[in-house]
Amino acid sequence: QRTVAYAQLVLGTYIDILNTRDFSEEIAERLNNGVSDGQSAQNDYVMYIPEGKTYSADGIKKMITYKSEEEKISFDVSVKSGSYEEAYAIARCIENTASDYIEEKYPGVGVVTVIDKAILSDKPVNNRTLLLTLAGALMGAIIAFLIAYIVESADTRIKDEITLGEKTGLAVIGIIPDMNIDNSGRKQTEERK
Repeated sequence: QRTVAYAQLVLGTYIDILNTRDFSEEIAERLNNGVSDGQSAQNDYVMYIPEGKTYSADGIKKMITYKSEEEKISFDVSVKSGSYEEAYAIARCIENTASDYIEEKYPGVGVVTVIDKAILSDKPVNNRTLLLTLAGALMGAIIAFLIAYIVESADTRIKDEITLGEKTGLAVIGIIPDMNIDNSGRKQTEERK
């Protein structure tokens, strides 16, 4: 139990170290420079960095989340990005940098070992297309209803005898017909409103 308690304490220290702006700067610098130490297998992420894109420490820090669960001696690193290739490149850069960074900056703290490497997936992990479509349809219906209600409320014309009676407070006694004569000479009667 002491070993597990110590491991959890060290784990919290690792997360605190990796969650610093300094580590984010290190990741941003490596991504911006496409650092290669001659081991192409370790730096396979370089080819997935969008061309011409530059990273800032704050931008990288916002994309990365470190999480550990109680009674575990490991932690998860999540990278959220608009591009799965970019997320993969950042995750692989973290894998290749974390252990050396911790040993260089804080010697004797321990060694970070990657248990499960990042994988390149062509499918979004957090796909909210259905949710966004439903929200868009609902908002569209609400906006359309509001516009129709406002247009109807703003229309002050009198359209029928009931509205005329309500607006004037007087009783409607009769309706004057509209007399039209067609080409055959017959009269057509239409109700005038």
